[in-house]
Amino acid sequence: MFWRKKKTSVVFSYEVRIYDSDAPEDEGKDVVLWTPWLNLYPSAEVAAKSHYGLEIVEGDLWFFAADGSPLEANFSQRPFFYTDRNAFFPGVYTLRPGTGKSLQETLAQRVTYEESKGEFNITAKAAN
Repeated sequence: MFWRKKKTSVVFSYEVRIYDSDAPEDEGKDVVLWTPWLNLYPSAEVAAKSHYGLEIVEGDLWFFAADGSPLEANFSQRPFFYTDRNAFFPGVYTLRPGTGKSLQETLAQRVTYEESKGEFNITAKAAN
């Protein structure tokens, strides 16, 4: 029997998540950790359904095609967040080819490794 694999076009997402440090040496201090996440999805549809549009608008999330070229969100309904009315809408969007830096350029610009300390440094909110 001959098996055929469904051809897929993978999509990457790069996001910066923000956490409060829970390290004992940081107790009582306001220490925020910027943590990079690189995710892989089997399609643009799955990638778009996995993230709120608000993350894109706030500049914490970027999508890239399998070759590293940028993808942009095409919003059919824009996300919003109103603190005074305690209202939130995540937005509705699809992904399409975009312009800007490639995945490789984005990672090189935002993430560096400091070998002497054995840690990554993340530059948050850098222009894409």
